[in-house]
Amino acid sequence: DPYLIPGSGTTCLDAAVMNVFEPGQRVVVAQTGFFGTRWEQIARAHDLEVVDVEVPVGEPVDPSRVADASKGAHGVLTVHVETATGVRHPIEEITRAAQDQGAVCVIDGIASVGGELCDVDGMDLDVVVTGAQKGLEAPPGLGILALGSRARERVEARSTRPRSFYLDLKTWDRYRDEWGAWHPHPVTMPTNSVLALASSMRRILEAGLETW
Repeated sequence: DPYLIPGSGTTCLDAAVMNVFEPGQRVVVAQTGFFGTRWEQIARAHDLEVVDVEVPVGEPVDPSRVADASKGAHGVLTVHVETATGVRHPIEEITRAAQDQGAVCVIDGIASVGGELCDVDGMDLDVVVTGAQKGLEAPPGLGILALGSRARERVEARSTRPRSFYLDLKTWDRYRDEWGAWHPHPVTMPTNSVLALASSMRRILEAGLETW
């Protein structure tokens, strides 16, 4: 089940890194452009060791370079569609390359989800983050975060909880599990934004994902 968290897509990028990794762990960042650099900034803010994989402007990420760089790393951070260049990167192949090295791949799908196919379960992806305002065609103000099974194991196996109440996914799990019948979120949800997103999702599903 995805997490619907009030804020921008970057709120959920922050939450993903904060929950899946612990300070001092090593991550590989695909330097795809402006938002590849955003990944590096977020990783360093959480005291992660960063290994950059440079990506020539206008070219897709090379999964073989990710595989080489991620030996001994805990994770790989990449963008699906880089807004700065318009390039769509091969997230399935990048994820496989990371997983083959025992790393978890976290995907910034903010510019892609709704406009490109991105099936967390069907593609066996680890973490996907998006926002309401781009391909999902809803107003800004909601971030969305989905975990695959490997990433969920990382969240559960942490040695300590993240130093945040709001962005600790276990906080959201607790409210969903224990208070779900009447207050399934730990914060006040922006009801108008949720209803707008629900309306947009109905429109997309009525058209069909492939067609959309």
